[in-house]
Amino acid sequence: GLFPGAVGAAEIPPDWDPEGKTVTSIVLNYQNPDAPRSWDDGLFLNTIKTKRGDAYSWRRTTIDIKELSASGLFKHISTSATPAAGGGCVLTFTVVENAFVRDIRFEGNSRITDDKLRALLPAKLSDYYDSRFVDEALRKIRARYRSEGFLFATVIDPRDRPGMLDKLYQNGDVSLVFKIEEGAPTKYNTI
Repeated sequence: GLFPGAVGAAEIPPDWDPEGKTVTSIVLNYQNPDAPRSWDDGLFLNTIKTKRGDAYSWRRTTIDIKELSASGLFKHISTSATPAAGGGCVLTFTVVENAFVRDIRFEGNSRITDDKLRALLPAKLSDYYDSRFVDEALRKIRARYRSEGFLFATVIDPRDRPGMLDKLYQNGDVSLVFKIEEGAPTKYNTI
């Protein structure tokens, strides 16, 4: 963490409320401490609005979570405020980082090259995995096939691949494989 000094959770009085108490330290806790890091403590402290010495505010902490979420680096963020030794509170952010995209592949495509499909993608290798990236990639690939006359082409969501979600939840590298079933081109006549 960034600053030690939290009192154990078992010692928190049941009626204790952190609202308005001085934040004596801010702790960044990684859910998976063995996962590779691309986020440093300084960048973290510059991103959040709450600073050491501020009065704890649930609303400000909610804004901090939104700011951290907007970075796209984390798939889960939670906070807790615990009594600090000597008074005040310790604000702890527990984060689960998104996995890195290490490989993007296409299977089943013969009519549109890998390079042309890759050019449609909103992200590249070494970017953080974000499900919005996959949603947009699926939309763009499907649209490209339709524009080429393959109205019934299907693109299988790589998240549906066996083991894919397990890999994401382990904070490992992610290989995205877009399986494409092109089908025959649709022929139509103009009237």
